[in-house]
Amino acid sequence: MLITIGLLWVFYDFVSHHLPRPGYVAVSVWLYFHLLLTMRIDTVGASVFNLVAHAEEHLPSEVRWLLVAATGIILISIDLLMRTIQLSTEHQRTNRFAGRVTLISAVLYCSWDLLV
Repeated sequence: MLITIGLLWVFYDFVSHHLPRPGYVAVSVWLYFHLLLTMRIDTVGASVFNLVAHAEEHLPSEVRWLLVAATGIILISIDLLMRTIQLSTEHQRTNRFAGRVTLISAVLYCSWDLLV
């Protein structure tokens, strides 16, 4: 639950209260990445359900990869959504920095699982 809450917290802090930039392409990208984000949050929920189901066993690699890949895709989707929203000038710098941190954390999170 904490994984999902943390991911949604990042989304709600940086994306949810902003409108997409005007234009057909920006609005379409904004909508489709919301769909991708919603599907991956469901995937994280299914992964956590499997984690609980295999709590006393060795975790199957498929379940681990499902959780890692879904979490990475969520973080990348949030970064891309941050690039499609309207921002005031005082929030642009903060949002760009947060987008970079989100993207870097997705790469580090996925590569950490490869090393472990």
